[in-house]
Amino acid sequence: MVYCELENLSNLIESNGIKKTVIANKLGMSYTSLLNKLAGKTEFSVNEALALADILNIKDGDYAFYFTQKVANVDNVAVS
Repeated sequence: MVYCELENLSNLIESNGIKKTVIANKLGMSYTSLLNKLAGKTEFSVNEALALADILNIKDGDYAFYFTQKVANVDNVAVS
């Protein structure tokens, strides 16, 4: 799952002038689902985050500024 950097992503959406309804449609999700993801209530899937990055023209090197991937549950990691 992928978390979004809420403020950075919101600023980018506003600066691009793309309506959230258009973004939701392009991602194949409801407007409410998109708002929940942007508010941090639910997470983006990796595919959704990549599609959103494509819609917003986020370059590979800038990906970490807008998204953070949850890679492991530290409670389940064994430390030697």
